[in-house]
Amino acid sequence: MNRLLHIAKDSFRYWSHRPLLAITGTALLAVGTAAVSVLWIITDTVARKPLPFPEPERLWGLQSLELKTGDKLETIAIADFRDFYENAESFESLVAYRGEFLNYENEAGETTQIFASRVTEGFEEVFQVKPLLGSLFASEQFHFGNENVALISQDFWSIHLGNDPDVIGKSIRFDKNMYQIIGVLPSTYKEPAFAEVWMPFPNGSPEYFVRDSRYWNGVGRLRSDVSSEQAEAELRRIAQSLEEDFPRSNRNRSVLIVPLQEILVGDIQTPLYLMLGSIALVMFATCFNLANLQMMSGLQRRQEMSARLALGEPNHLLVMRSMGEAFFLSLVGCGLGWAIASFTIERIDRILPPFFLPRIHELTSGQPMAGVIVLIVIVTGIIFGGIPASHALRASVFQSLKSGQTRHSLSTREKRMRNALLALQIGVSVLILHVALVMIHAFRDMKSLELGFRETNLMAVAISPSQDNIGEFRKLSAYYQGVQDWISRQAGVAEVTSASSPPLWGFDFEMSFELRGRDLVAERDMPATVLYNSVSTNYFDTMGVALSSGRTLNHFDSADSARVVVVNQAFVESYLDGQDPLEQELKIMPWMENGFRRVVGVVENLKQGSLTEQVKPEVFAPVTQTPWIFTSILVRTHGSPEKFTEKLKLGFSTQYPDLGVTFVGMDELLEGQLARTEMMYILFSAFSVIVTILSVFGMGSQVAFDTADRMPEWGIRLSLGSSAAALRKHIVMQLLEPVSMGALGGFLATIALYRFTPQLSIDIEGWHIVASLSVMLGLFLASISVAWRFSFRITSLHPSAVLKTI
Repeated sequence: MNRLLHIAKDSFRYWSHRPLLAITGTALLAVGTAAVSVLWIITDTVARKPLPFPEPERLWGLQSLELKTGDKLETIAIADFRDFYENAESFESLVAYRGEFLNYENEAGETTQIFASRVTEGFEEVFQVKPLLGSLFASEQFHFGNENVALISQDFWSIHLGNDPDVIGKSIRFDKNMYQIIGVLPSTYKEPAFAEVWMPFPNGSPEYFVRDSRYWNGVGRLRSDVSSEQAEAELRRIAQSLEEDFPRSNRNRSVLIVPLQEILVGDIQTPLYLMLGSIALVMFATCFNLANLQMMSGLQRRQEMSARLALGEPNHLLVMRSMGEAFFLSLVGCGLGWAIASFTIERIDRILPPFFLPRIHELTSGQPMAGVIVLIVIVTGIIFGGIPASHALRASVFQSLKSGQTRHSLSTREKRMRNALLALQIGVSVLILHVALVMIHAFRDMKSLELGFRETNLMAVAISPSQDNIGEFRKLSAYYQGVQDWISRQAGVAEVTSASSPPLWGFDFEMSFELRGRDLVAERDMPATVLYNSVSTNYFDTMGVALSSGRTLNHFDSADSARVVVVNQAFVESYLDGQDPLEQELKIMPWMENGFRRVVGVVENLKQGSLTEQVKPEVFAPVTQTPWIFTSILVRTHGSPEKFTEKLKLGFSTQYPDLGVTFVGMDELLEGQLARTEMMYILFSAFSVIVTILSVFGMGSQVAFDTADRMPEWGIRLSLGSSAAALRKHIVMQLLEPVSMGALGGFLATIALYRFTPQLSIDIEGWHIVASLSVMLGLFLASISVAWRFSFRITSLHPSAVLKTI
């Protein structure tokens, strides 16, 4: 213990005499440690850690599958789910759930819009979540008349009910109806992620028989004695029988099951692993460069080492001293990095955009991070101090005193190892730079996509009327129009319209339909589906959606006029086969209306679901004829919408006290769509800059070390008449060898990454080739510049001055 304390004191004294190197090393290690730790915790939690349910590997999600095209849909029809629930024997139980808006009214009469989830019977058996307070739903609460009960989230309990310990059994008001709270679910339960309240879905609800619209999520708990292959085969047999019984909605439709964790995590795993690997490689480059600096310092301390050896200090103590100096700085840097990482993890939900990462509520620092930090300290200490320590181990007091040298030359094997490490660092630089180019390419493409509508100064105000307003179409349509008219009269508002599914909002309703005089299902041997959107008659003019043919909706399209729709260009291309769209009639939602609707116009495609997905066929019905149970008022303002949000909120609380609203700017929706790609673009661009700087730094430290180590050789060469130009060329070529090997290796690794990582597959364009070549050329120019600088310093000296260093 005394010896360790003595080494620690010597290490502190050593670094105190080198403040610039100590500060630089500590800062690099702290930032690197924090980045590695945060990304490891995120990757471990999101991609590897099991879901917070009992035996989560037995939870499988149900998805729709179109057999003819292979297209997958993460949701299913509730009627199909009912048949799976009643007939499948491979699962202990199955549950389905969907989201909806609710207006929560507190005791002070203030109304807040919240997100809720309706769940079917089987909720308790599938998720087996243990409530924080109270109990889960009982079987009888899924029957009509008993469904006015609710489970609330821990966050809802804390924010709206003040953590009331007697909350169980109390009643709260949603949409003017009273619901009894029967349980509080812990914060670890987030399925679906947006839900704050869960309510039972009555078994006898008419919605339970809707088969031509798929917007329910299904999850099953697999029996322990059944494999996933057996379960999927059973569900497919049931789906095949449904196809025979309901060909119009189920033709060539089947089902597949996917691990719930895979569904929740989505496609974020590969980017996370890429970022984690990149920052780990950056950390390696940092340690390698610090080791180079330590090596140079070791050369300058040759006399000190020789004196210690002459006084009888054994070699292993020199090694311990060298390793101690490295571990001392690693402990300080990594300790600071731990503090930064803990601070970041605790505030990660405020740093990242909402829903940027799945399972973000599960992130926590603590034991997993402590293990990562300890590992980083060990690895960085070994890399940082290992090379200087191995050099010290081979120190010979006899040779040192005999030659009077102040340094020890590296062996051929050591030089090859150092060249290999530098080549690896250069390869990492090339790889990360190319990944950054892909991210820039993807971000640029997304930014340049045509939306099909005018997004300037636009915001969406989501409203969900209470039940007494949605019982009749005319009453609901008049209610929407009243809200829209009131908003249009507010100062600063330029235009107002409405849509049940505003662009990029995420609420799309895909439904089956039929054309008069044609059997599309038989013709295509698959269901015919469209996105349904209930919009105001001024929707297309306000949104700036271009008209292709016919007309848009107008004020003559009232509840008493002939039923009409407008379709998009994708509908025409997918279903009409060259026929005149203005001569077509279609029927949609037969469970809500019986007649056909006349197609009166065709509009250009607009991005409805997301920026990246292919545009789907869509029909637009006038809200005056078929209003949806909730809608969004789209408001275009004269200035930035943010200036009007608080004013409108205040106005709503006065004018519509029973209506909860949610405001989302179109810029915010676009940022949400771009957030993940933009974050990847920013991170990899930052990584590429850092690793390039480190590479140049590494080349400089390598040349500086080699120059200092071979100073006697250069002096002898110059004294014997070697030309300065030949010497400079020799030094430059020595550095170009590992740089060339590293650049080639990084380029080959990049090609392999493009080949085997679908997320990085892109169409190579001219600018990408030019940028790639520029990256390689930049590294070569940087290496030549660094080598030339150091070689010029040597060759500018007089040979006698160089020989004095021997």
